[in-house]
Amino acid sequence: MGQSYPSNKEVLNLIVPLGDKRKAYLRLLPDLTSREAWRLDVRLYYRGSRAGNTSFTLQGYSQDEAETIARNIRSNSYLMNGIDEFLWSAND
Repeated sequence: MGQSYPSNKEVLNLIVPLGDKRKAYLRLLPDLTSREAWRLDVRLYYRGSRAGNTSFTLQGYSQDEAETIARNIRSNSYLMNGIDEFLWSAND
């Protein structure tokens, strides 16, 4: 038997420094409609103040792969560009 599929509970919670006085609180949750889809909720902080929330769908990944992506978010140019775009649009 393979690894059991998680319920609707969070599978990972992290706080990640993003540089430039930015931090992110990450929550990884399973997408209940697909076994290999995950929602990565990102709560952003700048200089200790909340700067907003955004989220990403990670499609086609196992739980271990999705957790690795979340843990290494700083090295993922797609996700970091999405965060930067969100922050710029929030300031317009």
